[in-house]
Amino acid sequence: MSDFNAEGLDPPWVVFPEIKPRELSAYLKQGVTETWFDQHWRPFWSSLTPDQQRDYLDHWQTTEEWRDAVAYYFNPEPGFDVDADTLESKAFLETWRKKRKK
Repeated sequence: MSDFNAEGLDPPWVVFPEIKPRELSAYLKQGVTETWFDQHWRPFWSSLTPDQQRDYLDHWQTTEEWRDAVAYYFNPEPGFDVDADTLESKAFLETWRKKRKK
C-alpha cells in the first residue's frame, strides 16, 4: 500500500450509508451532504495520487458501483480547482448562516 493513512477519512458509503451510488448526484448539492462532500471528501480525495486512491478503495473493499461513482463524480476534469471550489462552498455557507440568524 502507498504511504498514506487509508483510514484518514471514512468514505461516503460509511458516512452516509443511506446513499446509493446511483443516487449520489442528488446528494452533492443539498444540505449537510453537500457540505461534507465539498469541505471534506473532495479535498481529501484530490490530495491522493491515483495509486493512493486505488489503495484507499481497496482498503475499504469498495464495490464496483461505488468505484464507478467515485471515478465519475470526484476525479476532476483538467483545470478544475478543488481548493477554489472548497473556498467558494465555505463562503456560501457563511453567508447562508448569517442570513438564517437574522
